[in-house]
Parts: sequence; C-alpha cells; structure tokens
Amino acid sequence: SHRFAYAVDNDWFARESERSRRQRAAFLQSLGWPAEAFVVLGIMKWTEREDPLTLVEAFRQLASRDPMARLVLIGEGPLRERVMEALRSLAGSVHAPGYLPYSQLPLWYGRADVFVHPAPDEPWGCSINEALACGLPVLAAEGVGAAAEMLMSSSCGSLFANHDAVQLADQLVQLAAQQDRTSVRTAARLAAARWHYGHTVEAFVHALQRFA
Repeated sequence: SHRFAYAVDNDWFARESERSRRQRAAFLQSLGWPAEAFVVLGIMKWTEREDPLTLVEAFRQLASRDPMARLVLIGEGPLRERVMEALRSLAGSVHAPGYLPYSQLPLWYGRADVFVHPAPDEPWGCSINEALACGLPVLAAEGVGAAAEMLMSSSCGSLFANHDAVQLADQLVQLAAQQDRTSVRTAARLAAARWHYGHTVEAFVHALQRFA
C-alpha cells in the first residue's frame, strides 16, 4: 500500500496570504476595527455537521473577556437564520461576508490571527492545510481528521472537545495573550510543509516505479 498526502497548494496559499497580511491594517480600518484586533477566522458550511454555532458561542465568551476580539465568519447554509440570530448581539465585532469563491480564501487567511474548525465529524478538512500554509495557528474539534494528523505533534494549534464552546473560548483567550506571533507562524508553515504536493507526486512516482 502507498500513502498519499492529502495536500493543497501550500506555496500559493503562503504567497497570497502574505500579500494580504501586508494590507491587514487597511482592512481593519475599513471595518472600523482597532489595529490591535485579534481576528478569529471560521470558514465552513453553516450546517449541523460543521457546527458554526459552537464557534459563535466561543467567540461570544472570548469577546466578553477581550475587547480586541473580532470574528470573520465565512460561509452559508441551512443554519443561516440561527447563525445570524446568534451573531446579532455581537454586531460591530463580527464580519460575515457570506459564501466566497476558493480563489479568495488566502486573502482572508492573511487577515486573521487564528483559524477555527469546529466540525465534530470531518474525515479530513483541507482548510486545516490551507490555514497552516498561511502561517495561522489552528484550533479544531477532535472530530476533524486533519487536525489529529497535523496538529498533535506541532506547537501551532490544539484540539478541543466536539461542541465544547467553553474549552474553545479558553484556548482562544490563551492565543490572544501570546506575544510572539512570529514563531507560531513559522511552526504553522512547518507543519503544513509535511503535507505538500511534492510528497503526493513522490508517492505516485514511487507507486508507478514499483509496478512498472
């Protein structure tokens, strides 16, 4: 048997997100957010399986403890009414631009300080690869397969129990208090580098050579 890395275009995500990061101050200003904002990013379908409501509740708890906390929640889905209702009391601290095409995702990773994937049942979750390639620390539910593979031996993120908004909020508070963002960004990119298109190509070549 052969193991093929479930990869994304790390180099493209890194390059485009870094370009966006250089314009982060202008983005924050356009929303009336402070330059010192701690930006939490979620990108998901608004469904029970991906559980955006746990992220919203965790952010509500974070915002009550950290006035600099801000949330960007990207997505759409059948839970829209419930999500928007949950966000209503957080107006001014949340930006929800709706569904966005894949080509725009590095732009948003580059504007954030942490990526959260709250899905309790996700076999893999390519957004973990994407966020790490962009240099973002990642907090993910235990049910996210990519998190178990990519985060357990790294210093750029952690897991929280499925549906546990309190634990997620505590992890967000700890991240927001970290002063050294540069080392975390480096660790994230190193974690992503272990899952790269190059590894997939090498595995295919090796498999072909074996059966040639």
